[in-house]
Amino acid sequence: MSSRTLFLSVLALLNASFCIAVGSGEMPYFLINTPRPYCIQVQAPEETVLRVYYDAPDIDRKTAGQEKNYAPTYLTISYNAHTVGPPSRGTTVQNHKPSSTELITKTGKVDFQVHPRHRDDEDVGELQVCIRASKAGTKHPMRFGLFVEEVDLEDEDEDVDVTSHLTFIEGQLAHYEKKMHVMLKTADLVREHDAMYHQKTDAMHQATIFWPVVHVGILLITGFTQAQHIVNFFQKRRII
Repeated sequence: MSSRTLFLSVLALLNASFCIAVGSGEMPYFLINTPRPYCIQVQAPEETVLRVYYDAPDIDRKTAGQEKNYAPTYLTISYNAHTVGPPSRGTTVQNHKPSSTELITKTGKVDFQVHPRHRDDEDVGELQVCIRASKAGTKHPMRFGLFVEEVDLEDEDEDVDVTSHLTFIEGQLAHYEKKMHVMLKTADLVREHDAMYHQKTDAMHQATIFWPVVHVGILLITGFTQAQHIVNFFQKRRII
């Protein structure tokens, strides 16, 4: 086996590994039988592009002369920034402006850029992807398919022509370097979520210690006051 064949085999194996790690590409489908928003929660690292592929075979198409019967369908992407404070303050939530797109075609994609956090203690990784179909109901359920993937900001740039500027191997290495960059950002996101979970656990632990101590202190003060009243009562009646 030549060195080039061996290297291409390794690249093929890496490509399969990345497909397993990032996603198999299968688009799950679900039914919506209510005009209220149907949401799913996803995670994406900051400063990346969240790309949502959709398939909506049952939506209405806007045609001339039938505007009155047209029922729009929207895909909305939003996220909230959670800030974990001390036990006395708890967790505060800052709502960010969502991005809403009307689904005109039955298949397509929508990009959403996850902005960097404003504070170090913010957790902006939790996003919601919502479908709101005005025409959906119990008598008229509608099918939808969604597939979400994370795309690095550098992937939005036009790729250089590999045949004229780069060799095949260099092009593949650049591609895997971008994929690895996205995976590293995702790993950082998971690590930050784990740290925030432990921070919330510590805050709950401090609260469980603080309030019982306060209750015991109140009981001791109440008991001492009641005992003092009983002693004073006996002394006034000259019982003791």
